[in-house]
Amino acid sequence: MIKTFGRSHTSSRVIGRRSGVVLLLLYLAGVFASAHVAGRDHLSLDYDRASNVVAEVQSYIQRQDYSQALVKLEATSALRSVDMDYQFLYCMLKERVDEPMSQAKACFANVVNELSKNSATPCEANLNCVVADLMAEGDNSLKRKEHFLSLPASDAESEVHHYLLDDFERDRYLHMILP
Repeated sequence: MIKTFGRSHTSSRVIGRRSGVVLLLLYLAGVFASAHVAGRDHLSLDYDRASNVVAEVQSYIQRQDYSQALVKLEATSALRSVDMDYQFLYCMLKERVDEPMSQAKACFANVVNELSKNSATPCEANLNCVVADLMAEGDNSLKRKEHFLSLPASDAESEVHHYLLDDFERDRYLHMILP
């Protein structure tokens, strides 16, 4: 089961519906329910403000207004600096609104670098890091993907992981998450 905002969804339900793509995006970002990151209180990010920004970004994404979602994330650089998952979403939005490919790949590579050095979870065990590396077309991306797929996971998680990563194609993935 995939848990999003306290509700559980089977992977087939998540993948099978347009609104499910948004839930899948939330699952992948993994942080939309909370903008607080342990150990980073010194950044004094206002939780209510961050929650409002996240809600607005979600709303724009659901309406497929990616330019406005990007503008909202750009206006909240503190949110992106607090959590690389928001930076990952930022990179996806930038590419979706036709950022030059080289800049989009550099954005994803930055996410991989930050997640690799600042996360308690190794990149090979972090879905967002693996996908960011695939989006960056990094030298280790295929090896990381295979390692990630070999890790123990529940049947539902494994189904989602394989659905997302088997035969991974950048453009298809981007348009699946941000249609």
